Amino acid sequence: MLSRLIDRLEARIGRHRGIHNLMTIVVIGTIIVYLADYILPIVSGGTTLSSLLYFNRDRILRGEVWRVITFVFVPTGGGNLLLMAISLYFDWLMGSMLQNHWGTFRFTLFYTTGMLGAVLSGCITGYADAYYLNTSLMLTMACIHPEMPLQLYGILTLRLKWLAVISLAMMLLQLLPSFSWYNGLALVAALINVAVFVFDRLLDNIRNAWRHYQWKQNWRNGWKR
Repeated sequence: MLSRLIDRLEARIGRHRGIHNLMTIVVIGTIIVYLADYILPIVSGGTTLSSLLYFNRDRILRGEVWRVITFVFVPTGGGNLLLMAISLYFDWLMGSMLQNHWGTFRFTLFYTTGMLGAVLSGCITGYADAYYLNTSLMLTMACIHPEMPLQLYGILTLRLKWLAVISLAMMLLQLLPSFSWYNGLALVAALINVAVFVFDRLLDNIRNAWRHYQWKQNWRNGWKR
């Protein structure tokens, strides 16, 4: 039902309407904030750009409403330069592939509703970031093209579906030792957003996988006879 509504909106508004090169904008903005976080404390005596942009419910209620948007530019990953570079490249790659596959309108809508889900969870817990939102890009691509091979670090090649399973398992394992409402709600919001946009495609993939499994079973049973 929701996918049909999105189809109607796309037909009315146009496939190419929206924010072009959205993930490029997000990635470049994140890089700028990351670099500024090293420069501003030297100039201002301690204030970082991230501290002015991250999602904080109390500060938003006091009038700093820009934080409901700018939190997507705040770097995640603990400040490790190598991990952040890999993460940003991966986010850009998955986002660009999704935008090419869906068109600008649908991808802009997907990212916007994902932001809205993060904001709603942040309004409940008090804090939000873009980690689960950006990870959902890869999960969505895995639902659309599960068999697509992806080379990691020029050495290991994995199909996207297995990379999605590993990433999802790691996120769930991170929740288990010290469950927090912030992480739990943010992850649920991201997964709901993925389900809304790829539910029909995911069902098709499951049906096709089941048919393929039945075909293999019938073929093996035929040889046994």
